[in-house]
Amino acid sequence: MQKSKAQNHLYKAAIGVAFRLPIGTVFQFNNLSKCVNHQCNTTDQQEAARRFSHLVKHGDVPFIIVDFSYPLTYMRVKGGNN
Repeated sequence: MQKSKAQNHLYKAAIGVAFRLPIGTVFQFNNLSKCVNHQCNTTDQQEAARRFSHLVKHGDVPFIIVDFSYPLTYMRVKGGNN
């Protein structure tokens, strides 16, 4: 599936914002997208959030999922999640 420029921008910018959060911060993807302040359609926002969730679940990143109910709630932790 082709990713739009708006979706890629939101996804990459949200990752940047998430890495700058202090350790122990609890957040949802919506909090990150508000910090990015980038306008894109709902479908692109949902896909960017899905990609972020996949990154957290399968990548060695300093985030964990603390609440699996919708919307997912993440926490910034020290080190990777593996």
